Amino acid sequence: MMTDLELTKDMMKVWGTRIAISLTLVMLALYDPYVAAASLDSIVWSAPQNLSNTPQLSTHPAIVADGYGYVHVFWSEEVGGRVRQPGDLGGAGNTIMHTRWDGLSWTPPTDILFVPDEQIAEFVSVDVAPDNWLHLVWTAQSHFYYSTAPSWGAESARSWREPVIIATDSARSRNESSIAVAPNGDLHVIYATRGDDAGVFHIYSSDDG
Repeated sequence: MMTDLELTKDMMKVWGTRIAISLTLVMLALYDPYVAAASLDSIVWSAPQNLSNTPQLSTHPAIVADGYGYVHVFWSEEVGGRVRQPGDLGGAGNTIMHTRWDGLSWTPPTDILFVPDEQIAEFVSVDVAPDNWLHLVWTAQSHFYYSTAPSWGAESARSWREPVIIATDSARSRNESSIAVAPNGDLHVIYATRGDDAGVFHIYSSDDG
């Protein structure tokens, strides 16, 4: 037989559960998905802005934000190439370009990476390390190249280390290589190759490349 004290405890549990359920129902009633959707619809995107703004081919961009809040955009540019017309088929860029956004404006586009005797520099992939250095890989005619620079000086070609070959026999496909920086700073690159040893490969560096 239950005592008055035990009955009181049981009743408190029941009422506590009922109160919790009631509060939950009130919160659900106050939440209106249409209101939430309307708040999202109130976000207004800025007008599209031409970052490369050249008559030549500009293609295959890559974007990353550093730890200071700056946004970096890279792309492949056909420097010295023919003037492109609307409807022209894509070609191949030969130079890696860069611009940076500080929240208000973009820096003038700068050609930062070019390898003599390589007529192709495309399919850029970039990531930022915990120390705010930018690490970048791209594809040439048959090689994969790598370079790095501090994010605070990325707009200057002199800030970028001399490009080095990290792999060969590129597959020449749109998304054939990608770089990612681990939290401990290790660099990981995934890339695809062609030829007799065609496949997808992984390499990494634990000493900043």
